[in-house]
Amino acid sequence: MSLRIIVFAVVAAAVSSGACLAAEPSGEAVAVVQATAVAGAAGDRSLKVKGPVFSGDVVKTDKKGEAQILFRDDTRMVVGPNSELTIDSYVFAGQTTARQFTVNAVRGAFRFMTGSSEKQAYTIKTPTATIGVRGTWFDVTVRNLTTSLALYDGRVRLCDTTKQPQRCTELEGRCSVIILEPDQDFRRVNNVYERTDVLDAVFPYAFSQSWLRNDFRVQSGGCAIRDRIRHKSDSHEGPIKHTRPSPDINR
Repeated sequence: MSLRIIVFAVVAAAVSSGACLAAEPSGEAVAVVQATAVAGAAGDRSLKVKGPVFSGDVVKTDKKGEAQILFRDDTRMVVGPNSELTIDSYVFAGQTTARQFTVNAVRGAFRFMTGSSEKQAYTIKTPTATIGVRGTWFDVTVRNLTTSLALYDGRVRLCDTTKQPQRCTELEGRCSVIILEPDQDFRRVNNVYERTDVLDAVFPYAFSQSWLRNDFRVQSGGCAIRDRIRHKSDSHEGPIKHTRPSPDINR
């Protein structure tokens, strides 16, 4: 049977200083679409609602898979279909905050909603960029080494890691969209018609949020020219219509 989401737990050996990855979970899956499994040093197990995720985990989905993850600091993250993401580091600063929170979005589509940790703790990496956040809700899609970002709240700093010295730019303002293609300058999508097309084509959660928990949704309806959206919008402002099987959800 094809697995929808595979999480490979990577457990690091203790280094000479005696430090090691925290044994405590960094968060848990609160919604899962289709069958899931975990493979790691502790053996194979199914990932279900309330299943833990740890620093070092690699989250993979196939074309029907999806995971909604709630971290200890109230950071919320969606891993969309055909996606791969590594939780590089989640270093506790307390029971409900992180001193360092770094993830590597390798490929696919993701949503990030930052929690109660200090904003400098967060770093999102892609194969070609790093994203520093300032209290932010945003979607990221990584395809063919192109990093695309749609901002719904807050501010981000996007840096091109393929150039030396690095080039960086700030993005703020609701519904802002920026694209970084290999060997190209940052491209801001300012035209509202083009922006609607890009949001609809590149970011699967921009206008289709019905299968996300309420606290994983954003106000996105004002970002679009409605008659240019190819599918029916079910953004947070409008009526919610389920267009695929609902995930198992922990509310």
